[in-house]
Amino acid sequence: MAVKERNTHKIVLLSFAIALTFLSCSRKTVYSHYLHTHSYEHGWHLYDTLTFVVEPLRKGGLYYGEVGVRTYADYPFTTLPLIIGQQAIPSGISRSDTIIITIADEHGMLTGNGINLHQYTHPTPSLSLLEGDTLTVRIRHAADDDTLTGVADIGFSLIAE
Repeated sequence: MAVKERNTHKIVLLSFAIALTFLSCSRKTVYSHYLHTHSYEHGWHLYDTLTFVVEPLRKGGLYYGEVGVRTYADYPFTTLPLIIGQQAIPSGISRSDTIIITIADEHGMLTGNGINLHQYTHPTPSLSLLEGDTLTVRIRHAADDDTLTGVADIGFSLIAE
């Protein structure tokens, strides 16, 4: 009886592991990286641009980006405006978008996930990229303060649709 129970447990665990593998592969993330802003020590200056370079794509198609933000609890504003510039070479696709990430609701409650650092994500518009394109993404803040405190990291992910 004990051997049969162990085999049943092994089958259940194996099935669970296989299911998790398929679920984790449902997103086709081709690039994901975070950069530190040095904001806690020195602040993130208005023209300090964070640059992400996605190596030449193996496959052309429709892609969308996702900007990730990690803030400290003492971030002083309820929103974080970011300017996202994207340029693909050699196809020549170029665009610039401003996104606004909601950090806290109207009552001052943080909307992100986390305890010491709070995580937020925001999609960027889709791009139709060609095989062999290298995508360069530049992100800077557009807050009213020249030096922004409370932002720890900014990330960018590129996902195939």
